[in-house]
Amino acid sequence: MRIFKNGERMMKNNIVKIIMWILFWFYLIPYYLIKKLVFKKNKHQVFWANCVTIALFVLLSLAVSPSSTTTTSSNEDALAKSSRVVHKTVTMELKNLIKKKLELRFSNKNKRINKLNMTS
Repeated sequence: MRIFKNGERMMKNNIVKIIMWILFWFYLIPYYLIKKLVFKKNKHQVFWANCVTIALFVLLSLAVSPSSTTTTSSNEDALAKSSRVVHKTVTMELKNLIKKKLELRFSNKNKRINKLNMTS
């Protein structure tokens, strides 16, 4: 049992190392190319290369990610429709409850009036 846990831990560590290696090269290659090709005569090559590389990653992630506006608008539409349906059902139930309550009050008043008329 203990060997299995150590082997599992080693596998996780290896996977993390592989992911970190890929991310390192994914960052390093554009950084190096930008630094050597774009900012070769600039004073602060490292700073500007880092800024441009990070900006490229942000733009790339925004371009690749699914647009949140379409999913949000569809979610809002579904939520609005469901809230309208809930609102309609609640208002109908409230109307029915109010009608029943009024009918009971009215019938109780009629019974009292009938009792008073009969006794007098």
